[in-house]
Amino acid sequence: MAPWGEVDYDSAPLLYRAVNGLTSGDGRVVLDMADVTFMDIAGLHFLRFLHSYGEEHRRLITTVNWGRQPQRVLTLAGSLIDEPPLTAGR
Repeated sequence: MAPWGEVDYDSAPLLYRAVNGLTSGDGRVVLDMADVTFMDIAGLHFLRFLHSYGEEHRRLITTVNWGRQPQRVLTLAGSLIDEPPLTAGR
């Protein structure tokens, strides 16, 4: 998967549909964030959804190529909760 532009409230439904439309493959899903210029809380919710999808369907979820702003959101969100944060490359 390779979203582009902004991952926000407006674009998140498209990402959810894309995940729900995945077919069985080699068991791995790669989320390439190279072309994402902005991410907000809707993007964090999507990442949690993708993580749950991976657990439910026994598929390895990997994220790659995080830009500065989305990575910053991920880092800030991780610092606000008591559980280990989601990290890029995981």
